[in-house]
Amino acid sequence: MILTTKQVNNYKKDGAIVIKDIFKPWINILRKGFEAVLNDPGPHARENIDINENGRFFEDYCNWNRIEEFKKFAKQSPAAQIVAEATNSKSIQVF
Repeated sequence: MILTTKQVNNYKKDGAIVIKDIFKPWINILRKGFEAVLNDPGPHARENIDINENGRFFEDYCNWNRIEEFKKFAKQSPAAQIVAEATNSKSIQVF
């Protein structure tokens, strides 16, 4: 079990919890995956750029199975276990 009983109860009560540093080992892997998506966007990609060029919003979804780093994160990181414990779910849908 990754989450404490208190964290699960807080999730049930508040709908969110903070778990510090759990994904630190995954940062560089995910960064590489994000670069891959930016360099080769999928069919759902969309980019919005501020007219004054003060910001950028890029979105692309359904890439977890297409981008190797995202697939690795989905299957090997503690993310799925955390979601399962917090929600008491046996399955999730990944976008």
